[in-house]
Amino acid sequence: MDGTQLIQLLATYGYGAVLLFVTIESTGIPFPGETMLLIAAIAAGMTDASTGHSLGHCRSS
Repeated sequence: MDGTQLIQLLATYGYGAVLLFVTIESTGIPFPGETMLLIAAIAAGMTDASTGHSLGHCRSS
């Protein structure tokens, strides 16, 4: 699985994809869980879509 596919999965499924990838990797199966976590962190930093920031907007509306 290459980086483009990981980014597409992240864009489509969001946190669910990150959770699934890290869970599969935690069972001992060689899977790109840490890579997905890093891509998600970079994407959140680039789009300013961190959870705390988004929740803050929800409460103030």
